[in-house]
Amino acid sequence: MTRNIILSNGELTVGLNGFGLVQELFYPDISAGNHVGNRPIHHKIGVYCEGAIHWLDDGTWQIRQDYLPGQLISKTTATSSWLSLRLDIQDYIDSEINVLVRNIHVVNLSKRQRLIKLFMHQTFNINDNSASLDTAQYLPAGGLKGVSQQLIVHYHSDKTFAVFGESCDDNHGFTEYSIGHYGKYDGVYMNGVWCDAADGILAQNPVEQGNTDSIIDFTLSLAPHDSSYINYYLLASDSLTSAGKAAGKVLREGYDIRIKKTTEYWSNWLRPATTALSAGLSQSDQLDVLSTIIGSAPSIGDNGAVVSSYLAGNSPQPVVRPITSALTALALHRLRLDIEAGRIYDFFAGPLATTGYILPTYLTGGQAGPNQLAWLDDGGVVIKPIRLSDNATLLYALARSILLSIENGKQTPQEWKKRWQKIGRVLADFLCDNIDPVSKLPRPTYQLWSDQPSTSSSDVIATYEALRLASQVADKLRDVDSAIKYRVVIDDISTNVDELWNKRTGYFYAGIKRNGSSVTYDESITSDSFLWATISDLFNSETVEAAHQTLVDLHLANNGTYIRYIDDNERDGYSLEQIMALSLLIGHLRGEDTGGLVAACQKVLTSGGYRKSKCALMANNNILLRVTYLLVRSAPHYAKERLV
Repeated sequence: MTRNIILSNGELTVGLNGFGLVQELFYPDISAGNHVGNRPIHHKIGVYCEGAIHWLDDGTWQIRQDYLPGQLISKTTATSSWLSLRLDIQDYIDSEINVLVRNIHVVNLSKRQRLIKLFMHQTFNINDNSASLDTAQYLPAGGLKGVSQQLIVHYHSDKTFAVFGESCDDNHGFTEYSIGHYGKYDGVYMNGVWCDAADGILAQNPVEQGNTDSIIDFTLSLAPHDSSYINYYLLASDSLTSAGKAAGKVLREGYDIRIKKTTEYWSNWLRPATTALSAGLSQSDQLDVLSTIIGSAPSIGDNGAVVSSYLAGNSPQPVVRPITSALTALALHRLRLDIEAGRIYDFFAGPLATTGYILPTYLTGGQAGPNQLAWLDDGGVVIKPIRLSDNATLLYALARSILLSIENGKQTPQEWKKRWQKIGRVLADFLCDNIDPVSKLPRPTYQLWSDQPSTSSSDVIATYEALRLASQVADKLRDVDSAIKYRVVIDDISTNVDELWNKRTGYFYAGIKRNGSSVTYDESITSDSFLWATISDLFNSETVEAAHQTLVDLHLANNGTYIRYIDDNERDGYSLEQIMALSLLIGHLRGEDTGGLVAACQKVLTSGGYRKSKCALMANNNILLRVTYLLVRSAPHYAKERLV
């Protein structure tokens, strides 16, 4: 089941699956672990009516999900035609308080008066606690100072999760509750206390320890074709005391005040992007872009860590990948979200200060991530466990951001000059030092889709483009020596670039490997070479068009997008945001028919597939795809340099 909805305020992050159930919860940041993970069941929602319980994930409900325009607020609609019921669930995380707020309207679609019970279930695995020492406890009203409602609390060590609610019928919180065990307990496997809802009556068990879960219910009276609602709160805190203070504030101020503050926060946050888009896009397309930015916000940590994948296992960890980070930062900067873009770039300052180059993955705290690439001694030349494309793309994006600031008539802020010194110059010097003195091309490193190091065409072009922009930045900042150094390298590359072209296949070589006087050429066809060639002036239009035709002939996937390499198993397009966005430009920039590529992009985007992922934190990292697509489609007057 995919996580279609991701909500966050930077500290509390929640992923909702396709049934609207809480499947992932990270607190106090995205690196802290999933506190509801490693469980086959999730926070279930059920409706008891006509003598039976009906769970939202039982396969009988029709479910639709989306975000509200311009807000990090989601709406899930679950409809049961045979029960004549509809649930309209509006979810958000408060911008100031670490609480998930679920406003649930239960709509009676029938002509008869009905009494129903709405069940809300919770299960936690706090701090990924294998020892199963969590405590779940019922607290009556006043059990925590300043809290007028009864609560269920789950706590362990420095994490406390409080559950409470309000019913519009009586405003007195939930009706019944129970706490039980889930999973192994005293050698016996327990199904979970949610099973207690089968008869519509809860046992009111007040406390348990170990593998725990809990359930509460709200009783609602529904007139014919009328509705009633509850407000459900799941609050995260570091202690029972602080949980009580936060819960008290939520209840005192009420739902209307809290959601108003949250909507105002996101409107203010988006204002720079809204202004940037107003001149070039239609109103509907502006909303599309803004929704994409909002949807991507939970994947970007306060320290600039952009989560692009998620490692499975007993202790799954979110992973930061440099290319995704770089292109996301560039897209955000184009939309005038300078602070957020700057944080993403700053994330890499620490690793660069230690190694002088960028590794393939990092953890969200900045530590080196998992790496399957080996250190090699290739005939006396040490090959580092890196991908050159990671380093070149990050430099390219940062240099473009700095140049955009200057081109827009702004004085380059001091923080951007610091980024150039700590990140840009370090990367540029590394790329220059990595040039082979004989071939005048980059030394072999590992490639995106190969475990054999070589000098790839994509690495060569990416290095050229990154250093070309770096030389322009150096000029603007009056760093004459650096500018000259970078120009020498790009001149050498341009002189020797013909070696990259394979006349026989009509495409770029995937890799070149030298061993003394002998040279081995890899004729594999990969899309990354074309990706960079579309935005580079290294090759003339005839060469790029020939490469484009080769891809069309050999590399179109089922949905019309380019696959990454021969025998690529990921043919759904969801992981190809860079290739799709940048290759879309070739037709636009050269006045050509894109051969259905625009339509393919639109199909993926409008289907909602760009949001879906195996993990909440992997979703919505396709800002570049959507922004580029919409700018190309709606604003053909945009120049090449303004797009990428």
